[in-house]
Amino acid sequence: MTEIKRCWRPQGRVLREFARTGSISAACRASGLARRTVYNWRDADADFRRRWEGARERGVGRVRDELMERALVGTEVPVWHDGRIVDHVAEPDSRVLWRLLQALQADTYGPRAAELRADRRVHAPAR
Repeated sequence: MTEIKRCWRPQGRVLREFARTGSISAACRASGLARRTVYNWRDADADFRRRWEGARERGVGRVRDELMERALVGTEVPVWHDGRIVDHVAEPDSRVLWRLLQALQADTYGPRAAELRADRRVHAPAR
């Protein structure tokens, strides 16, 4: 493998964007870097890889926080009256909330919940 020149400023820029957006593609576009370059840095440099993981975790945290906000509080939607916007109200997103519940308690609410319950009954020890 060829030697990779350390470019701390571009690396820092791409990692900041990665942490902000949760998307390596968006981070590369914003930083003006090719994805292959960034992946080469990650594969060849343990310190960069460690920082990459930290940025990824922060990005996932931001996405998770945004989803929770949309699910529980909602996003502002206009209230129309006589063809005009007269107000805005926060409208929670029940689809996101339902998906979160399915992910958090898959055995109860997930798409395979009935199958999982039946499997537990079949394999349960006899009383």
